[in-house]
Amino acid sequence: MEELSQKVINYGLSKGADQIEIFILEGCTDIVQLEKNAIFASESKSITGAGVRAYTNNGLGVATSSLIDKRTLKEIVEYAVKLSKLSPPYKLFQTLPGPFVDYPTVEG
Repeated sequence: MEELSQKVINYGLSKGADQIEIFILEGCTDIVQLEKNAIFASESKSITGAGVRAYTNNGLGVATSSLIDKRTLKEIVEYAVKLSKLSPPYKLFQTLPGPFVDYPTVEG
């Protein structure tokens, strides 16, 4: 997933964005309802999604999708970059945070 994320970021930068942020979410949820010591209902859901924030000249563009495939990721990156180029500059924005590498040690 990390390799795919890096490719998406590089693609967005090649489309003219100054900075790109992506999140990809995959998971599942299981819900079981109990009634009178018996299973009344159960449900299992899968959760997927991706989102892109692009900044160009301090203008912000955002795009999301519930699909995670190469074509869809490419489309939402292109859309976010296009929106960022059309957006007015956000004067308070300075920069996205860089990669976090120094994880703190938690005692106990």
